[in-house]
Amino acid sequence: MRGDVVYAACGDAGLYALRILPDNGGLKELAKLPGHDKVFDVKVEGNRLYTAEGHDGFGVYDLDSEVAFKEVARLPKISGEKDLALYVQPAVPGWLFCSDRRGIELYDVRALPTFKHVLHSGSCPGWDKYLSDASPDGRFFAFNNAHASVKWFDLAAVPAPRQTVETLVNRLSLSNGICTFRDGLSIASARGSYVLLQPGEGDPADGSPWKFLKLPVAFPGEGRGDAINGIPRSDGQRVVFTSRIERRAALYDFTDAERPALLNAWKLSGNPDIADFHAGKVVIPCGYAGVLLQK
Repeated sequence: MRGDVVYAACGDAGLYALRILPDNGGLKELAKLPGHDKVFDVKVEGNRLYTAEGHDGFGVYDLDSEVAFKEVARLPKISGEKDLALYVQPAVPGWLFCSDRRGIELYDVRALPTFKHVLHSGSCPGWDKYLSDASPDGRFFAFNNAHASVKWFDLAAVPAPRQTVETLVNRLSLSNGICTFRDGLSIASARGSYVLLQPGEGDPADGSPWKFLKLPVAFPGEGRGDAINGIPRSDGQRVVFTSRIERRAALYDFTDAERPALLNAWKLSGNPDIADFHAGKVVIPCGYAGVLLQK
């Protein structure tokens, strides 16, 4: 998202710029990224667009306007022919996570067009959307190393960024994740529950589990499936959880972070990816169902 424009990575269909019409009245196609037919992920940071383009590697574009894509740098494939560029995530300015099927790689991109490799972490399927969306404090960055641990990277470490925390007791599953929240906190989800974490927070000193709080029921009467089990994203007041596997999404009011209230819950025909917010409403990329806008 950048203002009213959604940049949609459509896999084999490439990348499209779409304008959200007033009052969330639909989407208008503005442009398609020329010359690259496969785009699996896209992120926007300021005036810069980052893409994961399969066999074409990772692209960096300056946005001279909403639809003028000016390529300024490219990182070829990280590894072999079978490992496509799949996921990209700006960390803090000058640092970029890139991923194929072998985990995540951190690059120093302060002197583009040069990509300087800094570290590797995780393994398959660690590439798949389990990094946080941002740093909660401009220094630490979280990674759900699914089923194994939660890791924190210190991006301000000297002489170079490094992993400084890895949990042994507390783990998140493939269906869950972590994102920035507010007041320097992050929110992590697990089994229909959530926990608020300080930057760099690992296992308690006594080795005890984190104190998760249960989310209000989103799908009543469905037994184990009554609570959403998904990857969170927040605008600081609301949190939306999306479950690609279960094809569900749920939106909560987190004004009181200890007593969230359910605002809406959806069963979807497509597979919802990580959501975003626009003008207080939820935007969900949803596979073959397209980009969904909350009314």
